[in-house]
Amino acid sequence: MKSTNAIGNLPSARPQESVPICSPVSLKTADGVGLHLDHIRPVEITGAAILITPAMGAPARAYRRLGHALADRGHAVGILDPRGIGESDLTPSRNVDFGVREFLEQDWRTAVEWLRPTHPSTKTILLGHSFGGQLNSIYAGKHPEQVDALINLCAVWLHFREMGSITQQAKGLIFFSLMRACAEVIGFGPGDKLGWGARFAKQHVRDWSSWGLDGKYMYRGGNARECLRQVTQPTLAVSFTDDDTLGPGPAWTRFCDEMAASEMTRWRLRPEDIGKSKAGHFGALKDADPLWEKIDAWIRASVLDG
Repeated sequence: MKSTNAIGNLPSARPQESVPICSPVSLKTADGVGLHLDHIRPVEITGAAILITPAMGAPARAYRRLGHALADRGHAVGILDPRGIGESDLTPSRNVDFGVREFLEQDWRTAVEWLRPTHPSTKTILLGHSFGGQLNSIYAGKHPEQVDALINLCAVWLHFREMGSITQQAKGLIFFSLMRACAEVIGFGPGDKLGWGARFAKQHVRDWSSWGLDGKYMYRGGNARECLRQVTQPTLAVSFTDDDTLGPGPAWTRFCDEMAASEMTRWRLRPEDIGKSKAGHFGALKDADPLWEKIDAWIRASVLDG
Protein backbone atom coordinates (compact mmCIF):
# COMPACT_ATOMS: atom_id res chain seq x y z
CA MET A 1 0.00 0.00 0.00
CA LYS A 2 1.33 3.41 -0.94
CA SER A 3 0.78 6.61 0.98
CA THR A 4 1.66 10.24 0.61
CA ASN A 5 2.08 13.14 2.97
CA ALA A 6 2.07 15.91 0.38
CA ILE A 7 -0.69 18.22 -0.76
CA GLY A 8 0.55 18.23 -4.33
CA ASN A 9 -0.31 21.36 -6.30
CA LEU A 10 -2.68 22.80 -3.73
CA PRO A 11 -1.28 26.07 -2.33
CA SER A 12 -0.52 26.33 1.36
CA ALA A 13 1.15 29.06 3.35
CA ARG A 14 1.63 26.79 6.35
CA PRO A 15 5.01 25.31 7.35
CA GLN A 16 5.83 21.75 6.23
CA GLU A 17 5.46 20.30 9.73
CA SER A 18 1.75 21.20 9.70
CA VAL A 19 0.98 19.50 6.37
CA PRO A 20 -1.66 16.75 6.81
CA ILE A 21 -0.33 13.20 6.79
CA CYS A 22 -1.87 10.42 4.68
CA SER A 23 -1.56 6.88 6.01
CA PRO A 24 -3.14 3.59 4.88
CA VAL A 25 -5.68 1.84 7.09
CA SER A 26 -6.67 -1.81 6.70
CA LEU A 27 -10.22 -2.70 7.72
CA LYS A 28 -12.04 -6.03 7.85
CA THR A 29 -15.77 -6.35 7.21
CA ALA A 30 -18.05 -8.71 9.11
CA ASP A 31 -18.08 -11.03 6.09
CA GLY A 32 -14.27 -11.17 6.05
CA VAL A 33 -13.39 -8.80 3.19
CA GLY A 34 -10.31 -6.63 3.59
CA LEU A 35 -10.85 -2.95 2.78
CA HIS A 36 -8.30 -0.21 2.13
CA LEU A 37 -8.86 3.32 3.41
CA ASP A 38 -6.63 6.38 3.14
CA HIS A 39 -6.63 8.32 6.41
CA ILE A 40 -5.61 11.96 6.04
CA ARG A 41 -5.31 13.70 9.39
CA PRO A 42 -4.39 17.33 10.00
CA VAL A 43 -2.12 18.17 12.90
CA GLU A 44 -5.05 19.93 14.56
CA ILE A 45 -8.64 18.91 13.81
CA THR A 46 -10.82 22.00 13.72
CA GLY A 47 -13.49 20.69 11.36
CA ALA A 48 -15.46 17.50 10.74
CA ALA A 49 -14.62 13.84 10.18
CA ILE A 50 -15.34 13.21 6.50
CA LEU A 51 -15.64 9.85 4.73
CA ILE A 52 -15.15 10.17 0.97
CA THR A 53 -16.76 7.45 -1.13
CA PRO A 54 -16.00 7.12 -4.85
CA ALA A 55 -17.81 7.08 -8.14
CA MET A 56 -18.46 3.64 -9.63
CA GLY A 57 -15.11 2.03 -10.41
CA ALA A 58 -12.95 4.91 -9.14
CA PRO A 59 -10.18 4.10 -6.62
CA ALA A 60 -9.37 6.02 -3.45
CA ARG A 61 -6.20 7.44 -4.97
CA ALA A 62 -8.31 9.51 -7.39
CA TYR A 63 -9.61 11.47 -4.39
CA ARG A 64 -6.37 12.12 -2.51
CA ARG A 65 -6.00 15.68 -3.76
CA LEU A 66 -9.54 16.42 -2.60
CA GLY A 67 -8.82 14.68 0.71
CA HIS A 68 -5.71 16.77 1.28
CA ALA A 69 -7.59 19.95 0.37
CA LEU A 70 -10.16 19.21 3.08
CA ALA A 71 -7.53 18.13 5.61
CA ASP A 72 -5.62 21.34 4.88
CA ARG A 73 -8.71 23.13 6.16
CA GLY A 74 -8.77 21.19 9.43
CA HIS A 75 -10.97 18.21 8.55
CA ALA A 76 -10.04 14.58 9.27
CA VAL A 77 -10.59 12.55 6.10
CA GLY A 78 -11.01 8.88 5.24
CA ILE A 79 -11.14 7.80 1.58
CA LEU A 80 -12.65 4.36 1.00
CA ASP A 81 -11.82 1.72 -1.57
CA PRO A 82 -14.99 -0.43 -1.61
CA ARG A 83 -14.64 -4.16 -2.22
CA GLY A 84 -13.41 -4.95 -5.71
CA ILE A 85 -11.89 -1.48 -6.18
CA GLY A 86 -8.36 -0.14 -5.80
CA GLU A 87 -6.41 -1.76 -2.97
CA SER A 88 -9.36 -3.55 -1.35
CA ASP A 89 -10.00 -7.29 -1.61
CA LEU A 90 -11.94 -9.22 -4.27
CA THR A 91 -11.92 -9.23 -8.04
CA PRO A 92 -15.38 -9.71 -9.56
CA SER A 93 -15.76 -12.91 -11.57
CA ARG A 94 -18.31 -15.64 -12.21
CA ASN A 95 -17.49 -16.96 -8.74
CA VAL A 96 -17.10 -13.65 -6.89
CA ASP A 97 -20.29 -11.64 -6.71
CA PHE A 98 -21.70 -8.80 -4.60
CA GLY A 99 -23.93 -5.78 -4.95
CA VAL A 100 -25.46 -2.77 -3.24
CA ARG A 101 -26.47 -4.78 -0.17
CA GLU A 102 -22.86 -5.79 0.50
CA PHE A 103 -21.62 -2.25 -0.09
CA LEU A 104 -24.08 -0.80 2.41
CA GLU A 105 -24.24 -3.50 5.07
CA GLN A 106 -20.56 -4.42 5.00
CA ASP A 107 -18.24 -1.81 3.45
CA TRP A 108 -20.04 1.41 4.36
CA ARG A 109 -20.89 0.16 7.85
CA THR A 110 -17.29 -0.90 8.48
CA ALA A 111 -15.84 2.42 7.29
CA VAL A 112 -18.31 4.60 9.19
CA GLU A 113 -17.94 2.53 12.36
CA TRP A 114 -14.17 3.01 12.10
CA LEU A 115 -14.36 6.76 11.41
CA ARG A 116 -16.72 7.74 14.23
CA PRO A 117 -14.73 6.35 17.18
CA THR A 118 -11.46 7.41 15.55
CA HIS A 119 -12.69 11.02 15.63
CA PRO A 120 -15.37 11.01 18.36
CA SER A 121 -15.31 14.69 19.23
CA THR A 122 -16.60 16.06 15.92
CA LYS A 123 -19.40 15.58 13.42
CA THR A 124 -19.39 12.77 10.83
CA ILE A 125 -20.00 13.74 7.20
CA LEU A 126 -20.28 11.40 4.20
CA LEU A 127 -19.00 13.00 1.00
CA GLY A 128 -19.86 10.91 -2.04
CA HIS A 129 -19.05 11.36 -5.70
CA SER A 130 -21.65 10.14 -8.21
CA PHE A 131 -22.60 6.53 -7.27
CA GLY A 132 -20.83 7.07 -3.94
CA GLY A 133 -23.19 9.94 -3.18
CA GLN A 134 -26.20 7.76 -3.95
CA LEU A 135 -25.01 5.02 -1.60
CA ASN A 136 -24.11 7.56 1.10
CA SER A 137 -27.62 8.98 0.97
CA ILE A 138 -29.19 5.53 1.21
CA TYR A 139 -26.92 4.69 4.16
CA ALA A 140 -27.79 7.95 5.93
CA GLY A 141 -31.49 7.17 5.59
CA LYS A 142 -30.96 3.68 7.04
CA HIS A 143 -28.60 4.78 9.82
CA PRO A 144 -29.37 8.40 10.76
CA GLU A 145 -27.69 8.02 14.14
CA GLN A 146 -24.32 7.48 12.41
CA VAL A 147 -24.36 10.35 9.91
CA ASP A 148 -24.55 14.06 10.75
CA ALA A 149 -24.52 15.46 7.20
CA LEU A 150 -24.10 14.61 3.53
CA ILE A 151 -22.20 16.21 0.67
CA ASN A 152 -23.24 14.80 -2.71
CA LEU A 153 -20.99 15.67 -5.63
CA CYS A 154 -22.59 14.97 -9.04
CA ALA A 155 -25.01 12.39 -7.57
CA VAL A 156 -28.02 11.92 -9.85
CA TRP A 157 -31.18 9.84 -10.30
CA LEU A 158 -30.11 7.08 -12.69
CA HIS A 159 -33.39 6.40 -14.51
CA PHE A 160 -32.78 6.89 -18.22
CA ARG A 161 -35.92 9.01 -18.57
CA GLU A 162 -34.29 11.69 -16.39
CA MET A 163 -31.25 12.01 -18.65
CA GLY A 164 -32.41 15.12 -20.51
CA SER A 165 -33.02 15.10 -24.25
CA ILE A 166 -34.58 12.20 -26.14
CA THR A 167 -31.13 11.42 -27.56
CA GLN A 168 -29.59 11.27 -24.09
CA GLN A 169 -32.46 9.10 -22.87
CA ALA A 170 -31.93 6.69 -25.75
CA LYS A 171 -28.20 6.51 -25.03
CA GLY A 172 -28.92 5.81 -21.36
CA LEU A 173 -31.39 3.05 -22.20
CA ILE A 174 -28.93 1.37 -24.56
CA PHE A 175 -26.02 1.73 -22.16
CA PHE A 176 -27.79 0.26 -19.12
CA SER A 177 -29.21 -2.56 -21.24
CA LEU A 178 -25.84 -3.48 -22.76
CA MET A 179 -24.04 -3.46 -19.41
CA ARG A 180 -26.74 -5.66 -17.91
CA ALA A 181 -26.53 -8.10 -20.84
CA CYS A 182 -22.73 -8.28 -20.64
CA ALA A 183 -22.80 -9.04 -16.92
CA GLU A 184 -25.43 -11.76 -17.34
CA VAL A 185 -23.52 -13.44 -20.17
CA ILE A 186 -19.92 -13.33 -18.89
CA GLY A 187 -20.65 -13.24 -15.16
CA PHE A 188 -19.38 -9.73 -14.37
CA GLY A 189 -19.40 -6.22 -15.81
CA PRO A 190 -16.27 -5.64 -17.95
CA GLY A 191 -15.78 -2.03 -16.93
CA ASP A 192 -12.01 -2.45 -17.17
CA LYS A 193 -12.40 -3.21 -20.88
CA LEU A 194 -14.64 -0.21 -21.47
CA GLY A 195 -12.38 2.49 -20.07
CA TRP A 196 -14.16 2.49 -16.72
CA GLY A 197 -11.16 1.43 -14.65
CA ALA A 198 -12.50 -1.69 -12.92
CA ARG A 199 -14.59 -4.81 -13.24
CA PHE A 200 -18.03 -4.77 -11.64
CA ALA A 201 -19.67 -7.72 -9.92
CA LYS A 202 -22.78 -9.10 -11.63
CA GLN A 203 -25.12 -8.24 -8.75
CA HIS A 204 -23.68 -4.73 -8.64
CA VAL A 205 -24.50 -4.30 -12.33
CA ARG A 206 -27.96 -5.80 -11.80
CA ASP A 207 -28.74 -3.32 -9.00
CA TRP A 208 -27.28 -0.30 -10.79
CA SER A 209 -28.77 -1.10 -14.21
CA SER A 210 -32.22 -1.77 -12.75
CA TRP A 211 -32.16 1.72 -11.23
CA GLY A 212 -31.31 3.05 -14.68
CA LEU A 213 -33.91 0.98 -16.53
CA ASP A 214 -36.98 1.02 -14.28
CA GLY A 215 -36.27 3.86 -11.83
CA LYS A 216 -37.74 1.95 -8.88
CA TYR A 217 -34.48 1.93 -6.91
CA MET A 218 -34.90 -1.52 -5.43
CA TYR A 219 -31.90 -3.67 -4.60
CA ARG A 220 -31.50 -7.18 -3.27
CA GLY A 221 -32.77 -6.91 0.30
CA GLY A 222 -33.83 -3.28 0.30
CA ASN A 223 -35.74 -0.29 -1.06
CA ALA A 224 -33.31 2.54 -1.76
CA ARG A 225 -36.05 5.04 -2.53
CA GLU A 226 -37.64 4.60 0.89
CA CYS A 227 -34.23 5.14 2.49
CA LEU A 228 -33.74 8.38 0.55
CA ARG A 229 -37.08 9.63 1.85
CA GLN A 230 -35.86 9.04 5.41
CA VAL A 231 -32.87 11.39 5.07
CA THR A 232 -33.30 14.42 7.34
CA GLN A 233 -29.66 15.46 7.79
CA PRO A 234 -28.21 18.67 6.33
CA THR A 235 -27.28 17.87 2.74
CA LEU A 236 -25.20 19.81 0.23
CA ALA A 237 -25.86 18.77 -3.38
CA VAL A 238 -23.36 19.99 -5.98
CA SER A 239 -23.46 19.60 -9.76
CA PHE A 240 -22.10 21.37 -12.81
CA THR A 241 -23.82 22.87 -15.82
CA ASP A 242 -21.43 21.15 -18.24
CA ASP A 243 -21.92 17.65 -16.79
CA ASP A 244 -24.38 16.75 -19.54
CA THR A 245 -23.56 13.07 -20.04
CA LEU A 246 -23.16 11.59 -16.55
CA GLY A 247 -24.83 14.28 -14.45
CA PRO A 248 -27.52 16.10 -16.46
CA GLY A 249 -29.56 18.73 -14.67
CA PRO A 250 -32.93 16.90 -14.67
CA ALA A 251 -31.39 13.75 -13.16
CA TRP A 252 -29.58 15.78 -10.49
CA THR A 253 -32.77 17.68 -9.62
CA ARG A 254 -34.78 14.46 -9.38
CA PHE A 255 -32.28 12.89 -6.97
CA CYS A 256 -32.40 15.99 -4.78
CA ASP A 257 -36.21 15.98 -4.87
CA GLU A 258 -36.29 12.37 -3.66
CA MET A 259 -34.65 13.56 -0.44
CA ALA A 260 -37.42 16.03 0.34
CA ALA A 261 -37.15 15.65 4.12
CA SER A 262 -33.48 16.64 4.26
CA GLU A 263 -32.18 20.15 4.98
CA MET A 264 -31.04 20.52 1.38
CA THR A 265 -28.67 23.11 -0.07
CA ARG A 266 -28.34 22.91 -3.86
CA TRP A 267 -25.48 24.34 -5.91
CA ARG A 268 -25.77 24.02 -9.68
CA LEU A 269 -22.45 25.63 -10.63
CA ARG A 270 -20.82 26.80 -13.84
CA PRO A 271 -17.18 25.77 -14.36
CA GLU A 272 -16.10 29.40 -14.02
CA ASP A 273 -17.68 29.49 -10.55
CA ILE A 274 -14.85 27.23 -9.37
CA GLY A 275 -12.13 28.82 -11.50
CA LYS A 276 -12.18 26.26 -14.33
CA SER A 277 -12.98 26.28 -18.03
CA LYS A 278 -14.43 22.75 -17.76
CA ALA A 279 -15.77 20.86 -14.75
CA GLY A 280 -17.92 17.99 -16.01
CA HIS A 281 -18.26 14.88 -13.86
CA PHE A 282 -14.65 14.57 -12.67
CA GLY A 283 -13.00 17.96 -13.20
CA ALA A 284 -13.81 19.23 -9.72
CA LEU A 285 -11.65 16.54 -8.09
CA LYS A 286 -8.46 18.49 -8.76
CA ASP A 287 -7.41 22.11 -8.98
CA ALA A 288 -10.80 23.30 -7.71
CA ASP A 289 -9.74 25.27 -4.65
CA PRO A 290 -12.64 27.76 -4.85
CA LEU A 291 -15.11 24.86 -4.57
CA TRP A 292 -13.44 23.38 -1.50
CA GLU A 293 -13.36 26.80 0.14
CA LYS A 294 -17.11 27.06 -0.41
CA ILE A 295 -17.69 23.52 0.89
CA ASP A 296 -15.56 24.18 3.97
CA ALA A 297 -17.63 27.30 4.67
CA TRP A 298 -20.87 25.32 4.27
CA ILE A 299 -19.66 22.64 6.68
CA ARG A 300 -18.82 25.19 9.34
CA ALA A 301 -22.04 27.16 8.96
CA SER A 302 -24.55 24.34 8.41
CA VAL A 303 -23.05 21.37 10.28
CA LEU A 304 -20.50 22.40 12.91
CA ASP A 305 -22.27 25.61 13.96
CA GLY A 306 -25.76 24.63 12.82
